[in-house]
Amino acid sequence: MKASRLQGPSPFAPSILIASTCLFLASVSPTKAAPAHPTEAEVMNNIFNTHCIVCHGKRVQEADLDLRTRESMIRGGKSGPALIPGKAASSLVYQKIARNEMPPKKNIFGDQVYVRRVDARDISALKNWINAGSPQARRPGLKPDFSPTPADTSPRGNPNHWAFQPPRPVSLPPVAAPASLRNPIDNFILSQLEEKGLSFSPPAPNHVLIRRASFDLTGLPPDEETIDTFISDTQPGAYERMIERLLASPHYGERWAKYWLDGAGYTDTHGVIDRDQKREYIFRYRDYVIRAFNSDKPYDRFVTEQLAGDELEDYQSIDRLTPDQIDALVATGFLRTAPDATDEGAFSKVVDRFAVLHTQLDIVSTALMGLTLECARCHDHKFDPITITDYYRFSAIFRTAYDPYDWRTPDPIMHPHNLEVPAWNQRFIDHPSDPGGRIHGLADLGGDPTPVHVLHRGDLRRPRERVQAGVPEAVAGAIGPLPTDPDCKNPRSSGNRLALARWLTHPDHPLTARVMVNKVWQHHFGRPIVATPGNLGFSGSPPTHPQLLDWLSIDFVQSGWSLKSLHRRIMHSQTYRQSSQVRSPGAEKDPEGILLSRYPFRRLDAEAIRDSIFKISGQLDPKMYGPAIDLERSEEGEFRTPPSAEGTFRRSLYGIQRHMKQSTLLELFDGPAMTPNCLERSLSTVPTQALQLWNSEQVRTASMHLAARLLRTSTDRVSHINHLYRLVFARHPSHLEHQNAQDAIEGLEERWRSSIPSESPSRIERNALATFSHVLLNSPEFLFLD
Repeated sequence: MKASRLQGPSPFAPSILIASTCLFLASVSPTKAAPAHPTEAEVMNNIFNTHCIVCHGKRVQEADLDLRTRESMIRGGKSGPALIPGKAASSLVYQKIARNEMPPKKNIFGDQVYVRRVDARDISALKNWINAGSPQARRPGLKPDFSPTPADTSPRGNPNHWAFQPPRPVSLPPVAAPASLRNPIDNFILSQLEEKGLSFSPPAPNHVLIRRASFDLTGLPPDEETIDTFISDTQPGAYERMIERLLASPHYGERWAKYWLDGAGYTDTHGVIDRDQKREYIFRYRDYVIRAFNSDKPYDRFVTEQLAGDELEDYQSIDRLTPDQIDALVATGFLRTAPDATDEGAFSKVVDRFAVLHTQLDIVSTALMGLTLECARCHDHKFDPITITDYYRFSAIFRTAYDPYDWRTPDPIMHPHNLEVPAWNQRFIDHPSDPGGRIHGLADLGGDPTPVHVLHRGDLRRPRERVQAGVPEAVAGAIGPLPTDPDCKNPRSSGNRLALARWLTHPDHPLTARVMVNKVWQHHFGRPIVATPGNLGFSGSPPTHPQLLDWLSIDFVQSGWSLKSLHRRIMHSQTYRQSSQVRSPGAEKDPEGILLSRYPFRRLDAEAIRDSIFKISGQLDPKMYGPAIDLERSEEGEFRTPPSAEGTFRRSLYGIQRHMKQSTLLELFDGPAMTPNCLERSLSTVPTQALQLWNSEQVRTASMHLAARLLRTSTDRVSHINHLYRLVFARHPSHLEHQNAQDAIEGLEERWRSSIPSESPSRIERNALATFSHVLLNSPEFLFLD
C-alpha cells in the first residue's frame, strides 16, 4: 500500500503509522531484561523493614528474632534459623509470610504501629532472592564516609556559583560624596547609586524614624513615653540610644522570633488531616526562640541547639538540668515542625513517614542553607550541582533520629525524672498547672538505624546504592566535609546532627551567614539582597549588592554571630535613615527602589496591624510565653482569638498557628501559610482588607476602648486629638489636620445625636470619638510604614 499519495483520509493510516513506529522502535531499542532476582536492598526495604522489624528489630525482638540483616536472619531465634540461603521453601521467614501468618493480624491496624500484608509481588521477590542464595550487596563502611568526591562539573550545575564559595573580604568602594556616609553599608549602596547618577534621599524626620524603628524591632508602635524620650534627647547619639532601648525591649524577641518561626515552619498543630490536632507542648520551642533573640544568643549556638541540642550534653545522666540544658533540648523542636499525622494508624504507613522526613529536610535546607535540596530527591538537581546521592547522604544525617522504618509517633516526650518541673514552670512559662514538663523535641533512637539507600526517582520500592551521612559536595568543596569529631556528649547519639551543626557554623561556610544576613536585611527593607531567600542557588535571583552581602556576612561572623550587632549595623546607616519620599531622578532611574535611593514605603504585616490596634486601644496584654490560645468563630463567621477575662488580648504570636485555618484578620493581611514554611510573604492590597478593618467586631470594639482611653486622660477636645494622633501615627497633627479632626468629630456627634436622641451627651461624645478613631485605624498612614 502506498502511503505517499492517498486520495483522502484513510481510517487505516493512523494505525499503520503507529504500528510502523512501534516496529521501528522495537528494531532499534534494546530490550531491557528483567533482573534475574531482586537485590538485597529491595528485599530488605520492601519486605522486612516495611513489615517486620517493628516486632523483630532494634527495640523489640520477639522470639529472639532479629530480621534487620541477612546475618541475623541466618542466625535466627527460638525457632531456629529464619533464612536458609538457596532454600526458600525451608526458610521460616518465607513460610510465615507466604502462609499469611506474618505480620500478625494484631498489628495490621494498631494505635502505635501500622503495617500491612506483604503483597504477592513481594512474596515472589522474596522467594526468588532466597532461592538465588540470598546474594548480599556491597557493604559500605560502618562509619560515615567523609571522603569528598570531586566537585560536580556537569552542565546542569556550576560549583563555582557565588553561593557555593565562601564570602570574600571586600574593600569599601569609594564614593563621590563621602559626607553622606554614616557607616560602611552606605559605601556599597551609595557607590551603586552614584553609578546611576543618584544619591541618598534626605534623612527622615524623627517621628518617622522612631515609628519605623519601633515597628522593625518590636512590631508595635512607640508609646508616648518612648516618643518623648527620643524627641527630647538633643545630645549626640540620641538615635543610637533609641535603637538600644528598642533592642533591650522584651518585645524585640517576640517580633523577630515570629520571622524565625515562619522559616522554621512552626505551627501549634500537626496539620495534614482535617482534625489538625494540636501539638500541646510545641509552644516551648516558640518560647525558646523568643528568649534566644532577647538574649542575643550567638547565631552559631542558636543553630547548633536546634539541630543537635540533645547531643550537646549527656542529659539522661545529669541529676538536675540547668535552664540552658533544658533550652538545648527544647530547641530541637525545630526538627519537629513538619506536618505529621502519623499518630493515627491510617496515616502512619512508611510512605507517610518518609513524607514527614522529606518535608523536614526541606525546611532545614531552605531555612538554614538557602538551597532547594528537595529538587534532588528524585533526580540530580536541574540547575545546581546537587546530586540525588547528595540528597540521600544529607537525609542519612537524620536517620538515627528520623527512621521511617523505626518510627516514633509525634506525641510529646516526657522528660526524664531529673527535670525539676516547678523550676521549669517558674523560669519559663509561669504556668504552674502545666503537667509533667513535656516537650516536643527530637533525640536519637540509639543503635544502628536502618540503611539509607539512594531511591531511584524517589521510589521507596527501588533502592539503589547504600550511602552514609554526608553533605552536598558542591558546598563541601569550599570548607570540607562533615567533621569527624563533633564532640558529641551523648553516648546514645550518632553525633551526625552535631557534625552538621559544626559544619554549618564554620566561619567560612558559603551559605549560613549569607542566608541569615539576607533575612535580616529583608525584614528591615521589605526586600532581601537576594530576592529568593530560600534559594541562593543558580535558579535563584542574583544579589542586588553582592559585595555588601559578603561584607555583612563576614562582619556578622566576626561580631560573634550577634544578631543585635547586625541590626545596629543596618539601622545606624544612612541607607536605613533615608526618607521614603519619591523624588526625581530616583523615580525614573530607580522606580522600584531596588537600589535604595529612598527608604521603601511598605505596608505593615498582618501581626503588626492586629497587635497595634490592641496596643493603641490599651487592650494588649503584655504577658509573654505560654500555651497557644485557640481560635473562636464569631456569629459573623470571623475567626479570631478571644479576649481574656479582663478583656485584653495576647500578641498574635501567642494565638494558635494552625495549618488549616488562620485568624481572619491575619489571613486577609497575608499572614504566612506554612507550606511547609514561609521565607517570604506576599503583600497584597485588596478591598477585603478594608472591609475587615471596618466591619470586624473586635476592631470596632477596640475603637470604643481607644475613645474611652482618650476620655480618661482628658476632657479637652484639643488634647483628645493630639493624644490620638500620637498614639496612632506617633506624631502631632498639623494645624489643618487638627481643624479637620475637630470638624469631623463635631459632625459625628451631630449624627449620633440625631440617630439616637435619647443617648446621653457623654455617650454621644464617646461614640463620635470612637468612630473618628476607627477611621484613623483604617487610614493608609496607620497601615503603612513610612
